[in-house]
Amino acid sequence: MIGRCLACVAVLVTVLVPAAPAAADPAGPTEYLTTIEAIEPPTEALSVRMIGGDSFFELTQLEPVLIEVVGYEAEPYLRIRPDGTVEENRLSPTTYLNQERYGTREIVPEFTSSQGEPDWVKVADGGRYAWHDHRSHWMNSQRPPGAQPGDTILEAAVPLRVDGQEVLVTVTSVLQEPPSPLPAILGGVAGIAVVAGVLRNSLLLLAAPVAAAALVAGMVEYFSVPPETGPPLTLWLPSLLGVLGVLLALVVMRVRGPNPLLAPGLVLVAGVQLCVWAFLSRSSLSKPILPTDLSWPLHRFVIAVAFVSGLGLIGYGLDRLFGVVSRADPQGLI
Repeated sequence: MIGRCLACVAVLVTVLVPAAPAAADPAGPTEYLTTIEAIEPPTEALSVRMIGGDSFFELTQLEPVLIEVVGYEAEPYLRIRPDGTVEENRLSPTTYLNQERYGTREIVPEFTSSQGEPDWVKVADGGRYAWHDHRSHWMNSQRPPGAQPGDTILEAAVPLRVDGQEVLVTVTSVLQEPPSPLPAILGGVAGIAVVAGVLRNSLLLLAAPVAAAALVAGMVEYFSVPPETGPPLTLWLPSLLGVLGVLLALVVMRVRGPNPLLAPGLVLVAGVQLCVWAFLSRSSLSKPILPTDLSWPLHRFVIAVAFVSGLGLIGYGLDRLFGVVSRADPQGLI
């Protein structure tokens, strides 16, 4: 009975990652750092910050005032009421452009209008909201021609109204130096050490902590950004499944269930999930700014060690699976 249950878990582990929903345009690693340069005139009624280097512009209400965000066509786009209710104008073209980091006019529905009466719809509480504001980041996936690290590639302003008074938030965005490859190199070396331990059957001592570290890194990244920015489940789900695969494999090895294929199969699944998590996180190795509160070098180290360790688990699982099959069919008839 336990063998059948664990087999079902193994199947679920392999199918859940592809089925996990992904946000349309969440914050990701970037090579641009946008800085809030000034708020003119100064006001204590609000605060602003950038999330993920240049990914999201976050506005927070500090006093019970009406704060309005002006859209790209000078239309009302967003407002925070004095009670902290956040409302979005569904007739504003800016509403739809901001759904994607590089949103263009083609995604704006025909019914929108920058001239008509706003259609306000509640989108949040608590007097805080974050969105892709195209005025606060470089609007192209490619670098500006000829740009070098340290160059200012954007200077702009986000217009607000605070109880009817116009307020300008000025921003600049600067291209950053690429990250050091050292954390990834050290992570790869550590992963090789883990693989060596796994091949000596030190699975509990080495593979489980690596999978747990990947899970922690993914969870920290997931909760480092506001929920309205759409962090995807794939930030942590593959590593969670990797942890479960390793732990279940250890349980099966301990109880010595009747199915000899189950334990190596679970190890194989765990390795695949760790590699999936690391592959999905690969841009963190080359981009200098990461949308996580975890130390960026540590995050890169964990990605590298998880990927190499995952490869080792895959090799270990396949070797054991083929060994079981060979013993069951010594004449090679299968």
